[in-house]
Amino acid sequence: YKENADTMVAASSAQRTLGARAPVGYAGTKDRRAATTQWCTVRDVPPSKVRARLAVAGKPYRAGTIAYADAALDLGDLWGNRFDVV
Repeated sequence: YKENADTMVAASSAQRTLGARAPVGYAGTKDRRAATTQWCTVRDVPPSKVRARLAVAGKPYRAGTIAYADAALDLGDLWGNRFDVV
């Protein structure tokens, strides 16, 4: 989940916060001004560390569902988008 944050900035910040060597992967960018959710991938960081480190107050993002994946996400790996205007 992220809000009022650019996808690339949030991904870079998450990478630094997690101490990950590889970039955080994502399939596409989301609107900076919207409250959005999206799948991201992180290599070589245990789920417990992801949850603990991304729960830091003051960050414009947080971790939701955490699961193992066979491959990292790259730009263009989109299956579609869904929008709810509220």
